[in-house]
Formats: sequence, structure tokens, C-alpha cells
Amino acid sequence: MRKGSGPAVAMVLGLCCALALGAQQNTATNPPAVTPAVIKLEYPDSTSGLEHLTKDMMKAQKDGDAARADLLLRSLVLPQPREWYERVFGPTIAGNEEALYARAAAAVPVKMAEELHNAAELKPDGVEAQRFDRSCDDNAG
Repeated sequence: MRKGSGPAVAMVLGLCCALALGAQQNTATNPPAVTPAVIKLEYPDSTSGLEHLTKDMMKAQKDGDAARADLLLRSLVLPQPREWYERVFGPTIAGNEEALYARAAAAVPVKMAEELHNAAELKPDGVEAQRFDRSCDDNAG
């Protein structure tokens, strides 16, 4: 594939949640995760901020900067998952999902690192983020 002809990498913050929830299948053999320390980075809460974060994660991986890649990837873990789930999906779902997320949270950076590595092998010509503000959005795929 020629450089520049590769597909754009579409990253969605919801992907992190899907990865974490999908990782719950492996929690039977893994102990529950400890609540992660809050990692403060200076990326705006916008599609351009997520694009910049994603590019920085991919660059750190490409450059072999494991410490930086790990820091950036761990920043994707929700520090207060109950609050986030409650705000986005309401208290009923928050009550059900909080424990699942807590058990799967440790897998978020690992799974995201794998996904970014796989995406980089496709030699994308860019990174595109999309924000889905509604819990039921036909475009969210």
C-alpha cells in the first residue's frame, strides 16, 4: 500500500469503553483491577484533542518510547467510571457496568495499544476522531 493511500484511522472515545467491556471475558482468570491513579494530560476534550492524543500514542509506539506510550494509554482509563456511566447512561446502567469496568480497566491500555499497533501497520494517512453525544446514535456503528 502506498503512503497516503491508506485509510484514515477513526478513533472514538467510546472505543475505549467497548474495549473495556469486551475485555470482561478475560476477567475470570485476572484479579480485579486496582483503581488507577488519575493521569492529567493537556489534551482538550474535543475531537482534535483525541486526534492529537491518538497521534502521540502512535508516535510513542513507533519511536519505541514505551514509558510515554504507557502513560498516554493509561490516560484512557476512566478514573471515576461510576460517575461517567451515570452521566452518560443513567443510574441503572451505571450500577451494572461499574463493577464490570473496574475488573476490565487494566485491559484498556493493553487492548488500545494492540489496536493502535494494528492500525499503524495499515500505514494510515491520518487520524480522525468523531464525537457521539447521544447514547443512541445511528452513526456510532
